Amino acid sequence: LDVASFCRGLPLQVAELFAVPHVWLSIIEDSKAARFVRGKGETVLVSRDIFSQLLPNPDQPLILNADLAPYFRLLPPSRREHFCSLAMIPLHLDGELVGSLNQADPDPRRFNPNYNRTHLERLAVKLSLGLSNVIAHEQVQHFAYHDHLTTLPNRRAMERFLAAELARVERYACELA
Repeated sequence: LDVASFCRGLPLQVAELFAVPHVWLSIIEDSKAARFVRGKGETVLVSRDIFSQLLPNPDQPLILNADLAPYFRLLPPSRREHFCSLAMIPLHLDGELVGSLNQADPDPRRFNPNYNRTHLERLAVKLSLGLSNVIAHEQVQHFAYHDHLTTLPNRRAMERFLAAELARVERYACELA
């Protein structure tokens, strides 16, 4: 599983599993996760200031069914649906708040602030671990072929490239340039 699959698949799976019509990821644009999720799925990048205003307690899920206008900024541009209740599940990476999984419903009774948040808190932990795992996996894959300090391709990358070029030369009976 890679970050792109995670960003595309997670909202779809949550929407299907919990029968929530609108599910998407919001990531803080200067967070550790941002460079990995940029341009993947319908993930929305949000400034840290805006995110802090919208999620005042980064350690607990937020459930709302009133005064939702400010939260429409979290919606992906391609999805400007109307919703009347919202659950924001905070995502953490190495102890840092990096974003949220957002669930929205047109029914104002779906996410009620008086509901018990325990299941959302547990989901937050699992989703944060999943995000951490896919990002760590991509980092390991990247550093297998790139120098950790310079990020330049390493010897293994050169060997891989040369093997591909030699195969091309042999396949097309041309010269190596």
